[in-house]
Formats: sequence, structure tokens, C-alpha cells
Amino acid sequence: MSQQKPAKKIGFTQWFLIFLISFFVFKFFFPAQAPTENPENAQTETAVALTLKPTKENYTLGETVMLTFDNKSTKTYSLTLDCPNAPFSVERFVDGNWIALQASNEKTTCSAVAPANSKHWIDTANLAPTTARTINYADWNHELFGEVGKYRIQTTLTQVFSQAEIDALMATAQAEAETHPEYQEIETDAGTVVEQLPIKLDQAKIVIPEVLNLEAQFEVSGRSWFGWIWETLIYYPIFNLLIFLASILPNHNLGWAIIILTILIRIILLIPNQKALRSQRSLQEVQPKLQELQLKYANNKPKLAEETMALWKKHKINPFGSCLPMFIQLPILIALFYSVRSLSDNFSTSQSASLYGTLANFNLDLLSFNFYGLDMAVKGTLWVAIALAVLQFIQMKLSFKKPAKKPDQKLPADASQTMTSTMLYLMPLMIGFMSYTFPLAVSFYWATTTIFGIGQQIVVNNQKVL
Repeated sequence: MSQQKPAKKIGFTQWFLIFLISFFVFKFFFPAQAPTENPENAQTETAVALTLKPTKENYTLGETVMLTFDNKSTKTYSLTLDCPNAPFSVERFVDGNWIALQASNEKTTCSAVAPANSKHWIDTANLAPTTARTINYADWNHELFGEVGKYRIQTTLTQVFSQAEIDALMATAQAEAETHPEYQEIETDAGTVVEQLPIKLDQAKIVIPEVLNLEAQFEVSGRSWFGWIWETLIYYPIFNLLIFLASILPNHNLGWAIIILTILIRIILLIPNQKALRSQRSLQEVQPKLQELQLKYANNKPKLAEETMALWKKHKINPFGSCLPMFIQLPILIALFYSVRSLSDNFSTSQSASLYGTLANFNLDLLSFNFYGLDMAVKGTLWVAIALAVLQFIQMKLSFKKPAKKPDQKLPADASQTMTSTMLYLMPLMIGFMSYTFPLAVSFYWATTTIFGIGQQIVVNNQKVL
């Protein structure tokens, strides 16, 4: 008689890990693709291959607008910026007309060298050949793009001659002047040389800087119903709670705010999490008995289902008990994750606009990212990534209970054992790798919730569940 391998029920931890793996792998390896260029919104393409494009052709309300200059030419161009006003000319299409928009932010600094605090900095250095630069509208985002509609941004770039180019032009003009005394040399403010021959205009040679007029168009769309529910009921409350905690803590320390908020959320979810972990342990405890039933009734599916339900009822096991709490806590954990990452990545006026009541007056610049010498905004901290991988391994090792005795050789092999073993080592490596690419504040949140989870798992492991 052939033996059929049993299908082990997947518990809370497995569901949780599968979701995390799927979510992060999709986000990390399959980022949102830039949309194909629409001919109606095509950016100005010049012979010198300098373009101005939005990073996306369609933004969602609250999403930070960014533009990219891509200079593939051999020429240098200067940008015209008027800090602290928003860069360039911004217009919104209303009732068939383009309406000019303006916004100013005194926090913004425009300079060719990044200041010590570069969160509110616009680079004014010339756009060198074969380089690209991104202009971030975070400091003016809510004021300029806080409504649904079509927008365009226009700017003028002027060619800049290097000193070597000016010297070459001067040498050419000098040689021409010696050959033709009637030539007049005129040096403009831009450093260009204009040679004119009043008598023989057909021989006149004029060297002037090239001026490019560039334009970028894009749409700002409203949130979907899912996006509205996500932001209104989950993300904004979590973000506001994090900012509230930071606002009342000494030095407005973001590190302590993350620790306190993470612990508060874990305490709120303590009871459903505890039930989920106990349910998972119960399923592990009865697994040998389930395997015996699967062996005994391998050819009688109805009887196997009946005996399985009877076994679960006897031990008061809900096979889906470990799943529901996961769906309750995951949105909260993801909202906290994005709150921490958004604060460490940039400060946008859209973030301030999402704060409630008097909290909207809190200056996000006052947040301290220094936690006992650690910069919470820094990415690529190797020792933190290694520590997180170790913590994740410990938590998973505790959650995968080993059988008290070796299984009977007659029992069918556990089909999920290979997957469990693979996840035990793969998941910590993935968490460690991704934490290396995220700001330290995100890793700090993950470390706090993992340490709390380890303690909770230890308590459950020491309890009698059946």
C-alpha cells in the first residue's frame, strides 16, 4: 500500500514569514517601473541630448514630486534657482489655462556645496557633461502639488563656457583681429566672445551661449479607496503617534520614540499574538498524531477529514487561529515601517500636512536622529545587519519546535520540513541584507520588535498548550 505524504498545516510564524519574504522581495527586486513616455507629454529633446523628466508621469496625492536632469552632451549648463522659492516655473492646468503656482520655504538652502544638514538643500552647481541630477520638491510638495490635476514645470538652462574654452575663443579672436583690423572684439558678461565685421557682414562670426528651454509634464491623481483607508485609518495614526512620542521626549529623540511605539503596539497586540503562538505550538504538538492518522487513512479521505476534525476538537485547536492575528498586526507593522523610513529618508511638507491638530505645528527638523552616537538616518551599517540576522535566526529557531522524540520510521515524512529548514536560514539572511540597504532607524524598529517577539516566544514555549 502506497504511503501518502501529509500536508502539514502552516502556522502563524510560517504565514508571517511567507508574507514578509513575498513583500520585501517584490519591493526590492521589482520596483515600480518608469512608465513609457507619452508623445503628448514628451520632454524637450535637443541636439545636445539634455532632457528634463519627472521621475514618474503620475504621482499620488502626498507623494513627493522629483525631476531629473540628464545631460548626455559634452557641454556644461547653469541652472536658474531662486531659493527659498520653489525651483523653476510651476503651473497647474485649470479650466483650459495654465495657472502659475508659487511656494517658499525658508528652511531650504541653495548652494553648490552641501551644508552640514542637507535635508533642505538644492544643488546649484553647474550641470556638468554626461551627468544627471535630481531636483526634489519635498520642501514645497504640499503647497504646490496638494491638489489633483495636471502640472508642468518649465526652466531655462544656459550654456557655460569653461576658462579653457574662453581662452581658445579669445585666441581665435585675437588672430582674426590681427588679420582683419576692422574686427571688433566684445566680451560679454557670460565670458563669450563676439566678433563682428561691420563692412563684410557675410563674414561675421558670432559665438554666443546656447540657451535651452525645457519642460516636464505630469499628473497628480487622487488616492484609491484602498489608499484612503490605508492612510486615514492606519498609516496617519501610526505616523502621528510616532511624532507625538518624539515631541514629548527629551531632545525629541527618534530612537527612543521608535522603541516606545514598537513596544506599545506589541503590547496592544499581545493577547492575539499570544493566542496565535499557542495555536501554532498546539498544531506542532499534535503533528505526530496527525501523521499517524494520515498513514492510517491514506486511502480514505472522508474518514481522514473526520478524524482530523475530531482530533482538533478534542484538543480545542483552531487550525486558522494563528492566521487572523497576523492579518491584524501586519498593516500596523508595515505602517510603522514606512513611518520610520519616510522620516529618515527626507522631510516633505506633505508629511507635516498629515499631522493632527496642534501637532501640525511641530517642526520635524527638531527630531534627533542621534541615538547614543548612532545616526538613525545612515544606511549600510554592517554590524547592525549581522545583529538583526542573528536575532531573526534566534526567533525562528525558537518558533520551530523540535519533536520530543524521533518520529516513528513508519510514519510518512513531513513534507514541510524542507521548507521549514530552508526558511530558518534564508529568512535571517534576507532580513540582514535588506536592513543593510535601509536607514538605521528602520533596522532599529525591526530589532525592537524581534527582541520582543523572542521574549514572547520563550514564554509560550515554556507553557503547556495541550
